[in-house]
Amino acid sequence: MWVTEEVSLVEFYQSCLGLACEAGYNVILSFIARKADAPQVYDEILEAWHSLDDLTGPRILFLFAGNSVHQRLKSESICRKSGSGHNQERLIFSPDIALFLSKKINNKKSRSTSNYSVTSHYTLEYLRSHTEGHHPLTRKKNTQEDCGFAYRQPERPRHLDIERSQTSQIREIRDYLSLCESDIPCIHLTFLDGRKPFHYKVRPDDNIYQILKIIVDMVESKDLKTLTVKSLNIAQDLVSVKAELAKLQTPQKKEEVFVSVITTLRDNALNGSDSSDRVVALEKSLIDLIQEPNEQHRRAAFDAFKGAREILCDRPFWHDLKSGVQRVIDLAAIRGPVGDISDVIEVHRRFSEQKADKISLLEEQKLDLEARSAAVLREITVFLSAQSIRQRVKEALSSHMERSLDTFIVIAARQEMEAVRSYLDSIKASRATMNLSSTWRAERVLLQSDRHLEFGLIQAPAQGVEDMASLLDFLQSKVRPASVLMVGMMAGIPDKSQLLDVQAPRNIINGTRIGTRDGMVVAEPHGRDVDPVMHNRLQSIDRHRSGIADITLVTHKHSICVAAKFDDLTPDLAQAALSTDPENIVGIEMEGSALTARQTSQRRNGENTGYLMIKGVADYADEKASAKEIAELQRALEASGITDVGDLLKDPDPTTNKRLKSALQKVATINALRVALALIEEEQN
Repeated sequence: MWVTEEVSLVEFYQSCLGLACEAGYNVILSFIARKADAPQVYDEILEAWHSLDDLTGPRILFLFAGNSVHQRLKSESICRKSGSGHNQERLIFSPDIALFLSKKINNKKSRSTSNYSVTSHYTLEYLRSHTEGHHPLTRKKNTQEDCGFAYRQPERPRHLDIERSQTSQIREIRDYLSLCESDIPCIHLTFLDGRKPFHYKVRPDDNIYQILKIIVDMVESKDLKTLTVKSLNIAQDLVSVKAELAKLQTPQKKEEVFVSVITTLRDNALNGSDSSDRVVALEKSLIDLIQEPNEQHRRAAFDAFKGAREILCDRPFWHDLKSGVQRVIDLAAIRGPVGDISDVIEVHRRFSEQKADKISLLEEQKLDLEARSAAVLREITVFLSAQSIRQRVKEALSSHMERSLDTFIVIAARQEMEAVRSYLDSIKASRATMNLSSTWRAERVLLQSDRHLEFGLIQAPAQGVEDMASLLDFLQSKVRPASVLMVGMMAGIPDKSQLLDVQAPRNIINGTRIGTRDGMVVAEPHGRDVDPVMHNRLQSIDRHRSGIADITLVTHKHSICVAAKFDDLTPDLAQAALSTDPENIVGIEMEGSALTARQTSQRRNGENTGYLMIKGVADYADEKASAKEIAELQRALEASGITDVGDLLKDPDPTTNKRLKSALQKVATINALRVALALIEEEQN
């Protein structure tokens, strides 16, 4: 039979510590707040109660400490067994605590020997009705004599009094956990293995379930487990080293004590003391006692010690010498005689040298272990810091946002990104920054005028296959979009392509592969396909309905991807690369094979993302465009919003006219973007 006892929030929390540790929990995760501190968060926890139960699992005890939370939740209670100063089992409960522990406690594998155990769920009204003479929030300490019944106050207090009591309880647990008022509301973690606790301040707009999810993930992560095991191993090594040091630094053998005392006496006698004969007499009497322990020599040693006391008592070593002499006299009677004094001192000298070396080595190990321990503890502190949690929550929310985007447009060059942004702004598209991770940032683009399009826009760190490949790897690992479109500019092959055409080849030849033959470096190009479904959809698109009828779209030819820009197509290496398929290669660029390499690895990696390249022809590498072609470009440049086109074309050579070259690059990129937007519209609508 038990009696019920309504205790304070802190008393209930303290009871949980012993119970949770014995039951096999590793962490107590507490949300501490007044209702007024975080009303929205308060309600979110109550609504997500069952989800939180499943989230925290068998190793994390979730405890909700707030104002009268049991009025809206089932009441948990703890049974304190008889014994330990109490002669009757007591059922402990608090109206301001709700917790998850039934899963673990009811587990048959748990062999808890705690003085506390969980009881069945009871309503708060039931518990209070069975609390004999015990008024809510009364804090009288219980004794064995009075069985813990507190002062009886039959009338219920006023609502204002209860509110004040609840407020004081939050203050009490705040002080108990060494928190400040500015830390409330917060999530507090108590590690039952002795690690330093920490807390995370909750903001009004926080998604509490998401934060708890992140914290649980961090607490259960392999990284933290690795750091914890490393810290424990270092701590164990440090304890061993300190114990060995203490053993070495504490005299263990009577010979060691004896030699230490004799050495001190001899050094004092050699210093020319006026009464050195007394010191020598003490030394001789101790040697006689150690070599032939008997009552006569023992008395003589005491008498000599009294005689030397007057001249030695004011010396700095007197305290140690006094205890040393006394120990030599005591040990002589217990341990028996030692050998020849000269041999003893010599053996001790060699032993001391070895011990000094070992102590020095252990001291170095001790300092190293202490430094490593401090470093690991700093790592754990940083890992579990509020800033780290906040960053992970931010990344998680960004990750949730990024996953909602099915399409990403990837850009390689700065000029291309400037052209793309300029065009998007001109058609009133909204662009919002997305932090995909601590190192990668993208833009979320939304068109809502006559058509609803939504996609991500991101730029590679630099031009070239390697930097584009790193971007594609990140997108696949973090975002997993349905499609990735590479948009930008490229060089066309003279007489096979026209300036401002848009090329979207199905096959992209990797011209970065090289080998040697007959002592010469030779190209060994290899072609791969982009996503066939996306390519077919683009190839069959209705260009008039999509508003891109003014753009020449080339989809039936190939392009070649090279390692660096080809400003000159005459060298042997360039010619060898282009000769792979001279009939069908009509364009040159620097990133396309990163797309096809990723596309080829789809089945092996279990991915489902389509990759396609769409690029506009901006130049002919080292070749000049004909005067006729430049003249025909005037209408296209003017239609694209390029100003002073007539003045711009006075020098129709883009290889020398930088303004014309820049204009062609901009228009070529915009043409490619327009084709990409038409394809996105086809897919999203």
